[in-house]
Amino acid sequence: MEQRYENYVLKKQLGEGAFGTVYLAEHALLRRACAIKILKPDGLSRMPSEARAAAVTKFHEEARILAELEHKHIVAVSDGGTAGDGSQYFVMERVEGEDLRHYLQGRRSRLEIKEAIEIVVQVASALAAAHRAGVIHRDIKPENVMVSKREGRPFVKLLDFGIARLTGEATRLRADSGASTRGPSGTPYYMPPEQWSQPHLFHGSGVGPHSDVYALGCLLYELIAGCLPFDAETWPELCRMHLEVTPTPPRRHNSAIPVALEALVMKTMEKLPPKRVQSMDDVIAALGGDADGKAGKPTLEQQLDLLKDAADSPAKEQALKDLTAAHPVRTEGYLALAGYYNRAQRTDKAAAVWRQASEKMPKSGPVFGALGAALKQSGDPAAAVRAFSRALELDLPEKERDHVENMLKDLKGSL
Repeated sequence: MEQRYENYVLKKQLGEGAFGTVYLAEHALLRRACAIKILKPDGLSRMPSEARAAAVTKFHEEARILAELEHKHIVAVSDGGTAGDGSQYFVMERVEGEDLRHYLQGRRSRLEIKEAIEIVVQVASALAAAHRAGVIHRDIKPENVMVSKREGRPFVKLLDFGIARLTGEATRLRADSGASTRGPSGTPYYMPPEQWSQPHLFHGSGVGPHSDVYALGCLLYELIAGCLPFDAETWPELCRMHLEVTPTPPRRHNSAIPVALEALVMKTMEKLPPKRVQSMDDVIAALGGDADGKAGKPTLEQQLDLLKDAADSPAKEQALKDLTAAHPVRTEGYLALAGYYNRAQRTDKAAAVWRQASEKMPKSGPVFGALGAALKQSGDPAAAVRAFSRALELDLPEKERDHVENMLKDLKGSL
């Protein structure tokens, strides 16, 4: 198809909803490729006059929001208005690539961990910029994330700031289920409890940045686990699951998922907003990214903070061992690993952890103090005396020195 529309030539249809259509287009004079979203008059005509006016206002608001949110991972808007036939439209940059839903399908519905993190960090970067501008997306899903390649790595653009809510378009659970999800604003598979229009079931905070955090957590879960956190054939059942059911830990679907990453996903999907990761900046930091949307490696502190929320398990034990090996002269990793063994009443293992730390940091008074305490707890007072004595020969904070001296005195008195 080629059809003139204002200053543009519509080339082909890219997508269509109940009231809006997106076209690949070209500026008639400049020959510059673009995409045009048009709010169809025939769709509006079926709405009551008050709803029709509200839909047009909201459509214009979306265009203004996108125009103001200048960010490399948010689709840019360059033009908009009312056409001669009465339809409303706005013009966006042409985005290369495919939406994340098709991108996933081409990779057997699951991504490699590194690639999933790269994509989610970029989406989170876009959302962080939107939140700083006071805008909540409310409809994070694979269909609203476009993925292309730059220098061989995924590069994303976030689309559709509220168009489903603005136009009243209904989303369906499954094409073959016959179960409509008309009701709350957003896409049910990714919607947080507070976004469901069920106030009698959920007495939490209103919609805010934490709502997008939950939805992004659902998206990350799907990317790394290869399935949705919640799946149901009917709207009421899906609603119940988001409100009441704890998602299955994603490592049960994919054992390659790092324990710390699983802990992050579960924390983003807490039912009560105050218990979630509190901002997109926090999500980015936990994934080792930066504000520009570039993925990296989380710090030791960030990984330990996430592991703190994970249930004790052999996988968590291994993750803590890996962190101590990667940071051999940082006490934080040894402290977390020894704490893991102490909770399991494996005091000999905790002592072995501090013995290893003392070999890596032979001039650290606090390390030898911790080794002495661990040896005492494991039932080796003679070795504990040697460790405490060595600690006192090294630099120790005053409070810690007093504590070590008192423990050493008690031990010598009992020998």
